[in-house]
Amino acid sequence: MSRSLNTPEILTELFLNSDKSTIYSALTVSKQWNDILSKEYFWKQYYKQNFPNNNSLNKLIKQIPNHTYKNVCKYKMANKKQLVSNFYNKKSFPICNLNNIHNLDETEPACVKQDSMVWFDKENLSLKYLEFSKPEEIREFPVGSNIIMVDIIDNLIVCINVDYRITLFSRIKEHNQWHINLVNEPEHENGELFIINSCILDNLITLSFFELLHQEEPDEENENNENPEHQGEFKIFVWDLNLLIKAINSTNVTEDKFYDVKIGNTHITITYNPVIVHNCVYQERNEETGKLENMYYILSSTSDDGVITVYKYDEELNLKEIRSFLYDLEDDFILWASIHSDGTILAIGRKAIEIFSINDKKIEQHRKYASDIFESFHLYDV
Repeated sequence: MSRSLNTPEILTELFLNSDKSTIYSALTVSKQWNDILSKEYFWKQYYKQNFPNNNSLNKLIKQIPNHTYKNVCKYKMANKKQLVSNFYNKKSFPICNLNNIHNLDETEPACVKQDSMVWFDKENLSLKYLEFSKPEEIREFPVGSNIIMVDIIDNLIVCINVDYRITLFSRIKEHNQWHINLVNEPEHENGELFIINSCILDNLITLSFFELLHQEEPDEENENNENPEHQGEFKIFVWDLNLLIKAINSTNVTEDKFYDVKIGNTHITITYNPVIVHNCVYQERNEETGKLENMYYILSSTSDDGVITVYKYDEELNLKEIRSFLYDLEDDFILWASIHSDGTILAIGRKAIEIFSINDKKIEQHRKYASDIFESFHLYDV
């Protein structure tokens, strides 16, 4: 009898008539239940059965053709009153119809924020930028080459080019002609950089590289010469944009003075492959002045040896402390790790998730959770 009640058909019918708390609890019961509740077909049925006459949702679905019924239902189940939850003011930020935009290729780098978006136009080798309050006004920023990624930090548009040059543009319309390049250069004359990963967050840009050191070509006349092995170094580059952002937002600093603003940077030479990098800003009280000062955490980690390293910097990017932590792998590997302003470190593995504090000294203090319930979810949904 129990087996017959556990068929997908019966379970689906039960879930279709369940409330949100029951559904969310059911996600963690078993893999079979989780699989049913992760299917887009189920959520389409749930939508039609539970929200058949919701005019606002029906309107939203028509305007966003790439929606998922799962997200729409979760949105409704969360009792959201606005059509788009991250818009503070619907009058200032209406839902935009982007169907008339050309050269918007979903395979190319793009970034969407709550009030604007920017994307790479490969045909013209430029960035296109629009604000949702004025979707008919599209600004263009020439970059002259292909790019790896693009992001928006405060009033800056940040793009990383294929030669690892960082180009900054201002979102403020009056600064339309201004831009600046930040160059990541090899430390050695015979070095060549290859990017590994990046993090753009809290007005910081953190990039991890492998610097390949090219060896001299062997002498063909000397038969004893063997092909030299490739050698290199792993490095992390950090750029601090805080002062530049303050200058751009200031009404007292003119555009020509932006080039004089100090952009702090530092690099860290390490002995391991920094597959994962993350950064955040936090505040610490100065014991002498009693004032709160900005400090930076820079996190890096390999994916397979379970070691997470955190570098602590002051506002001038002077290194203050290095701490290393061991992640309990158990035949696992790290998919992602991040550090947050309260000192919490999150490590997501294929099999387990660990949460711990930067002040924890023993691995026994780590909180550990099985991550198999997230098999049907994209990593960044976690």
